[in-house]
Formats: sequence, structure tokens, C-alpha cells
Amino acid sequence: MKHLRMLMLLTMVGVGLLGGAYDPTGAALTWTLALLLSNPEQLGRVYEEVDALGGSLPTFDDTSRLSWVKACFDEGQRMQGHPFFFCN
Repeated sequence: MKHLRMLMLLTMVGVGLLGGAYDPTGAALTWTLALLLSNPEQLGRVYEEVDALGGSLPTFDDTSRLSWVKACFDEGQRMQGHPFFFCN
């Protein structure tokens, strides 16, 4: 079930947001997802916050209840293009 939710999330983000996003927004979302997929504990915290919404789609009014999700996105924005990730 968790893999299905991740597949649905990636599909929605990939098709709905990244396909039509302005480049910095798309890059930040890409980095956020990449970082979350490589950090399962942090991804679990994201799921917990989103699940706490009771199945409804998040809206702007839910921003205060999604503080960890926002922190993850902010980190994705910060890390996009960071030279550390290009040294491998």
C-alpha cells in the first residue's frame, strides 16, 4: 500500500506539477522528492503529517499543519544546485 501511495504521489507531482512548473519550482520539487526518497524516516514524517489531514487534499489553509512538509520543501529549495551533490 505504501508503494502504491508513493507511485501515486510521484505520478501526480511528475505530471501535474513538474510538467507545467516554472523551472525553479520544478527543480525544488525534484530535489525535495529525491532527498525524501533517500531518507525514508523523513518521508515517513511527511506521510504522517499528510495522513493527519484525514484524507482531504492539502490546501493553503493547511500550511500551518504541514510544518514538516514545508521544511522538507524549503530544504529541497536550498539544496538544489548545491555543489556538494555534484562532487560524486
